[in-house]
Amino acid sequence: ISQGTDLLLILFNTWSSIMTLTVWLVSTLAGSLAGLVLGQDCSGQGVTWGPGIGPPPSGCGTGPAPPPGENTGKSASCVNPTCSSPPCAAALLGDVGCTTVSGTETLKHELVAAGGTIASNAHINGPFEAGFTSMQESIIRNWGCTDPSKVYDSDGGKDVGIAERHVAYECGITFPRTVGSEYFGVVGPCGGHTNDYHFHMRFACLYVESGSHSTAVGNVASHKMYGKWEDHAQNKLPYLDACGGHFGPTPDSATTVYHYHVQDRAPYTVGCHGPSSSGGLVSI
Repeated sequence: ISQGTDLLLILFNTWSSIMTLTVWLVSTLAGSLAGLVLGQDCSGQGVTWGPGIGPPPSGCGTGPAPPPGENTGKSASCVNPTCSSPPCAAALLGDVGCTTVSGTETLKHELVAAGGTIASNAHINGPFEAGFTSMQESIIRNWGCTDPSKVYDSDGGKDVGIAERHVAYECGITFPRTVGSEYFGVVGPCGGHTNDYHFHMRFACLYVESGSHSTAVGNVASHKMYGKWEDHAQNKLPYLDACGGHFGPTPDSATTVYHYHVQDRAPYTVGCHGPSSSGGLVSI
């Protein structure tokens, strides 16, 4: 009986040791995996990766999807540039100004739902895209391009219009295009894109194309920028200088002031910060 009892005790102690070792191994492995995920730097979400930008780093998941209709057209703080001795060069990439009104997007595009709000103080960027790489592969595939590498361009430097025509040609697709309530284009119908929302063109949801002189959409350095029309009722577009501005009355000033207008062609906003050093129009 004593030998049988001793055998049972040995078996029990062995089993307990095995279970303890198993628990330790599982705990250690779980901790290591958690460290891999939790230790991953995922701080670039919305800037270097995320919906509408590119795939996440390993271990970062996909990030939370914005609820339908949520205000996703948000921007990090926009910094309006200064020009103390005009004319000044406008940035080719980055902020050339900041919007002063909000708008409502008409169609779904990337992170912005149809009916989503484009918040004020959004970035006004120059006409050029920074280029497309494998970081934008998922976006390019979503456009309908089966081989995204055809449009990879790490150097950038194409204005939005040329970039869209290049994508259309290389991928053999209609681009931009509207399918149902979704818009496929480098920028959305209002004229901007990405999680850190910034405009390149149009500003279509920030002013109404009616009446006479278009209302203001933003500030560019020391002067206001207005929608495209000098007088919509008269189908009259403004004559602009090399910077994209001119002198005249506006909805905000009965007296003649220097101001900019949105343009249908590149540079879409401003080519430089005016007026001239003598206080007149800027020529080249």
